[in-house]
Amino acid sequence: MEKSKTKYDLNDLENLPEKVLKLYEAVIQFAKEGAVITNLTVSEISSKAGIGKGTTYEYFESKEELISRAIYYSLYLNTKAALSIMAGDKDFKGKFYAIMDYMWSNKLNEDVTRSLFSAMKRGQSDQTDCMENSDKSREIITKTLENFIEQGIKEKAFKETDMTFCKYAICSQILHSVFFVQNKNMYMKDKEEIKDYIYNGLILMLNQR
Repeated sequence: MEKSKTKYDLNDLENLPEKVLKLYEAVIQFAKEGAVITNLTVSEISSKAGIGKGTTYEYFESKEELISRAIYYSLYLNTKAALSIMAGDKDFKGKFYAIMDYMWSNKLNEDVTRSLFSAMKRGQSDQTDCMENSDKSREIITKTLENFIEQGIKEKAFKETDMTFCKYAICSQILHSVFFVQNKNMYMKDKEEIKDYIYNGLILMLNQR
């Protein structure tokens, strides 16, 4: 059985073997359930995936390799979903709200969200030690995010035109929203109220300079 590749791009992740996909999904599910995934064993992951431990080692040389690739796969799925929202038909505000809804409905924590938007700001993943995005992938990510920002400018939602500043502002506010929901903020228990608060904060940031 051929071992997993050293590097992945977006196209590789669309054509994963079924058993590899099940293993990745098992790790992701453990994370959503609140498990410390670095403490998981190959046996636990394999059992949750419904795959034999020996079969798992046919695809991955170690637990660390499996977990790091599962994390990257999760980042890929979340990036793809966020990009899809940004490329949709809603206005800037509607898209921003939809991204927050996605984060919450998929139980993404601060670390995952930070990694997601770090990848989007840079147009690449921080996990360059084991995988890299292709030039095409970086181009898609960068262009979609910039189009999203340009839409906001065109709709006069804000006046800031510095792309780098806009990217960091969007990232920080999304992280803020995840923090609010995770910590069940005592002042704002309703998600619609939280979304309004976060969005208004973003617009303030993008109009203050």
